[in-house]
Amino acid sequence: MPDGASAEAYVLSDTDASLGKARRFTEILARLLLRVTRTSVRGKETQHARFGALAAAGVPVPER
Repeated sequence: MPDGASAEAYVLSDTDASLGKARRFTEILARLLLRVTRTSVRGKETQHARFGALAAAGVPVPER
């Protein structure tokens, strides 16, 4: 997953690109965790719904 490292590389020179790459990295990671843990998402599959499903399944997710 090169997006994570790429996001760090752009953080000072192009903040918008860095945020886009970081978001894509978290989306890929959340989908991978869903697949590996065999967790399903109810309703519309948004990033928020993915994290909610992972949390409900007992998978550690970031806290706010």
